[in-house]
Amino acid sequence: MITLKERKSVIFSFIFSVVLLLLVSPVVFAQGEVQLSASDETGTEGDTVSVNVSIDNAAGTEGGQFELNFDPDVAVPVDISKGGFVSNAANDQFNYNLKFDSNTLMVIWVTPNADTSNSGTVCTIDFELVGEGETSISFAGVVFAPDNLNVAATHIAGSITVDEEAEPDPDPDPDPDPDPDPDPEPDPDPDPDPEPDPDPVPTPPTGGSAGIIVSGLLLVGTGFLLVRKPKKNH
Repeated sequence: MITLKERKSVIFSFIFSVVLLLLVSPVVFAQGEVQLSASDETGTEGDTVSVNVSIDNAAGTEGGQFELNFDPDVAVPVDISKGGFVSNAANDQFNYNLKFDSNTLMVIWVTPNADTSNSGTVCTIDFELVGEGETSISFAGVVFAPDNLNVAATHIAGSITVDEEAEPDPDPDPDPDPDPDPDPEPDPDPDPDPEPDPDPVPTPPTGGSAGIIVSGLLLVGTGFLLVRKPKKNH
């Protein structure tokens, strides 16, 4: 007969097991879903950005394919390279079409013998940024082999954001060269040598004693002429 103490122990163990199962089960189920995801990238118009497409919970897969939709007015795919997850796929077993549609690209790969890891990068896609704005990088037409895989109902879309091209900062005006000290102004011309005072022009004496002297001289000369005898001619 089960005692009350034993019954309580059984009930506690049952409740604990149920709670543990509820906590663990979603994780177990989620781990079984094969899921793709794309990265979010940002750049400016004219740049090229690389979007990584990754896969999770993919152990045992033998290949797959997907389409990616985008806005061609914002970004257009220009190149693609396979990632580490499909490194065992031969070149002819990894194919793509970057122009599957005007706004869609497609990727397909085959990894025979389920020789894949549980997660990794399927491919890297280069997009040229052609216009400002934002575009979602969303999945469509996702298929995996074999058919009995537990595939996620939705896959994680990425995005590309194109910022306005930054205008270069104008070069700051360089500090102007300081004006060189102007040549000192030359000393003004020295004062010219003063012009010598012109010799005074003698002024003939007039009037007074000077007039008497002149008159006396004139009289003496006249007397001399009168007294002088003329020479005789022989």
